[in-house]
Amino acid sequence: MSRINREAARLVRRALDPISSRAVRCSGGCLVKKSFFGRFKSHLKQDFGGRYLGAVLAECINAEPGIAKTLWGISIDPRHHAVTAEWVFPGKDKGRRADLVVLKKKDRQLVALAEIKYEDHKLDSTGAQLKDYLDLVERQSGLAFVYLTKHAPKHEDKWKVQQAGHRAYTYGDLFQALHANKGLRGNHTAQLLMDFLREEGYVFTQNIDAQDVKALIAQTCGFPQAAGLGKLFSGATYERTTDALQQILANAAVLGDSFYEQYGAVAFGNRPFTRFTSLPWINKTGMKLLAKELDDYDEVYLPRRSISGGSLFVWSQMRFAGKSGWMYLYIEQSYELSTGTDHKLKIRLGGTIDTERARHEHWRKVGLNTTLDKLREVVRQLVKASLGDALADQAHFGGDKRKALAKLRSAMA
Repeated sequence: MSRINREAARLVRRALDPISSRAVRCSGGCLVKKSFFGRFKSHLKQDFGGRYLGAVLAECINAEPGIAKTLWGISIDPRHHAVTAEWVFPGKDKGRRADLVVLKKKDRQLVALAEIKYEDHKLDSTGAQLKDYLDLVERQSGLAFVYLTKHAPKHEDKWKVQQAGHRAYTYGDLFQALHANKGLRGNHTAQLLMDFLREEGYVFTQNIDAQDVKALIAQTCGFPQAAGLGKLFSGATYERTTDALQQILANAAVLGDSFYEQYGAVAFGNRPFTRFTSLPWINKTGMKLLAKELDDYDEVYLPRRSISGGSLFVWSQMRFAGKSGWMYLYIEQSYELSTGTDHKLKIRLGGTIDTERARHEHWRKVGLNTTLDKLREVVRQLVKASLGDALADQAHFGGDKRKALAKLRSAMA
């Protein structure tokens, strides 16, 4: 085992001690917003990503063998099997290093292995690397293999793994599989692992607290202490806003990745990436009055009369393939809050095709706790509507852009 993995394994074994599972506070007294494994990961000198998760999984499976059943679909017995991080095998052109393996203790025969991708899924070399893994499992009958990635893998990579009869999981997929395993419910080790996967990967959260989202909008948009909104500025609510933002961003990333995986690989030149911004709603009359009272560069807290509400915009963005000009697809979510009397949180979902000359967008209201399957269907309908508008407006696009649009329409048919 390398020095990197020895250090990671030592930290992980310490994390698995139930006595150590307690809140960690910074010198200022604030609660650290990190999962337990995430806090230990911060002790490493670098972010080794996949290697660290390999060490986490190895120690978790050693502590709770049932996790192996969820990961590979096989049962292991600690008396007869050894689980370890890192195992070297020969590839076509060079040696490969599997991030996680199961070996028989008696003869060190390989039983299962995993390749874990953190941020290196974008590298061109991943195709050749994956082929070496699939060649190995093809040569050894009965060998279990899982391709585990932080982000949704390339469409062709996932297809190759599944065609070979093996599993291609994202961190979020593994989280959901662990969560659905009734045999692991209440298990200390499994819960620590799920907390880490939620933090590291894109895990969809259906039950987001509306008050936390309101507080996030109020804080990021610079709301004044408007009547009826005082609770949004309490210390307890304020501390939860970072969790709400993390959940919202993760949900947006899941929507973007799932759309790309199902429809988009044929049409886009890049995988989706997620961004967000906050926009206060300006009361023009109030701002005019405020402007008269200010010097050119005054820094002020905006009074009530100048703000009427605000929006938190979150979007997953994909660029269409082609060389003639730019054209993007945005899968957008808008969380909106008014400073008026109702203080009701409103959520809209949008699908937008944006070019240098035109913007085609469709929106629909959704509930805060709408299921992922329902959101996917709404996204499909909205993007399909915007796609129809864009195709009807072909004069704005070069030939390669029209071709990309046509490919996406064909995929969504």
